[in-house]
Amino acid sequence: MFITYRSFIESALLALSLSADIFVAFAAYGGTGMRVPRRTALSSALICSGIFIAFGLIGTLVCPAVPAGVSKAIGFFTLFVIGLMRIFDSSVKAFIRKLKRRPGKIIEVYADPQKADLDLGGELSPREGALLAAAMSLDGAAAGFGTGAAACKSAAVAGAPALCGGVMLTAVLSFFFCITAIALGFLLGQKLKGTRAGAVIDMSAAAGLTLLALAFWRLA
Repeated sequence: MFITYRSFIESALLALSLSADIFVAFAAYGGTGMRVPRRTALSSALICSGIFIAFGLIGTLVCPAVPAGVSKAIGFFTLFVIGLMRIFDSSVKAFIRKLKRRPGKIIEVYADPQKADLDLGGELSPREGALLAAAMSLDGAAAGFGTGAAACKSAAVAGAPALCGGVMLTAVLSFFFCITAIALGFLLGQKLKGTRAGAVIDMSAAAGLTLLALAFWRLA
């Protein structure tokens, strides 16, 4: 795998930013006393990184068909848009919650992670954790596509397989960050029990600013 210091820092910051939503979601679960089995936590982290890999692969397949400048622009544009959405995350989610028509279960859970508890049993099953992970990975899917589209040119030039570039590195880091975010978020939520833990530790703005910085870094 071709890894430079710059690519590692970029992948680490991207993976860290993408894990912010799941950190807040599980903090909210800890605050409300919901039970989260270890198998649910593990499957949720695997799904988050798997979605990133899947869309990263799609990006690497698209990349050879477009000029290098276009693929670089795709990488910038996806991170820039995701960053803006994360900065205004609370407003976007509030708008979705006010919609009269059901926007789809994944979008509903994205706007309100508590809705992932489909049977209202007070325990997040692996199936419900998969739904939550899919909802929390909407930005990860877009970021994966942009990363794959932007990374395959440089990976190919370096003589490394496209998928073994930024996509795979970010996915591996994303898995470990997600596992850590789930554990720490849940524990912190338990400490803040009786409060709106998810709102107290909302990190959307910080994650959004990091993604915007990464978007411009990719232009350098």
